[in-house]
Amino acid sequence: MMAHLRWCVHARKVIGNDMPPSPVKVVAPKRKSTSSNGHDGSPSGTKKRATPVKIQPSGVAKEASTPATAYSTAYIWEHFIKRTDMAKYYNNWYVECKHCHDAAAAAGTTPPKVFVSAMARMKTHLFKCAHVPADALTAFRKADADMAPLQPRRRAKGPISISSHMVSALAVRTQHPTRANQLFHLALPLEEAIDTTSLEWLTQSSAERPAWFALSKVQATVATSDVLCQVDLVCSQDLYNLPPRSLDKVLTNVS
Repeated sequence: MMAHLRWCVHARKVIGNDMPPSPVKVVAPKRKSTSSNGHDGSPSGTKKRATPVKIQPSGVAKEASTPATAYSTAYIWEHFIKRTDMAKYYNNWYVECKHCHDAAAAAGTTPPKVFVSAMARMKTHLFKCAHVPADALTAFRKADADMAPLQPRRRAKGPISISSHMVSALAVRTQHPTRANQLFHLALPLEEAIDTTSLEWLTQSSAERPAWFALSKVQATVATSDVLCQVDLVCSQDLYNLPPRSLDKVLTNVS
């Protein structure tokens, strides 16, 4: 506010030059003893100096100082014409083979077809092109063999499909030795006799996923009368899921 009043033309007509002077704070550098590195306590002594830029000597080539590229497509692009007169297909240009273009121009025939600049498509065309000179094709094959292979994606493009299949299981009323407070238990049937059934128990995998079960490798023999019903489980990556329709079937037989 005081700064505004100092330069305001309308305020000077009222208060004149009676504004109190603004205090000026002077900070003097502290004198310190000379350190071991030879800098004194002044601000100029403690200021960090910028690293000098290394100037490339005129006799050294620029390519010698730059690291080699792991993968380059220049050896492919030198055989094609980029059709900048045509609109892009998403992020790819339309290209035309130089050798096919020169052959069509010399013969006076229709220009060759253009296609999208996909690297695999361009390489396939060069390997099959009948107009590429023999020496150019040999150099291209050698450059392609010396080039580092492209690394695969870390993650698959699109949704990852997880294979799953249906497994037949049994819902048993018999109390499991480690889980006696549940209404029913799931097990995989092993062998069925006249009055008994041999099975292998399924245990709940975790509290966060109560509908998923894992094979416990604990075998037992129960009476056939204790088997409530047969249900279908969805098996995926060694885990068994109890679908809602199977759960409704079990609860109906429990009651």
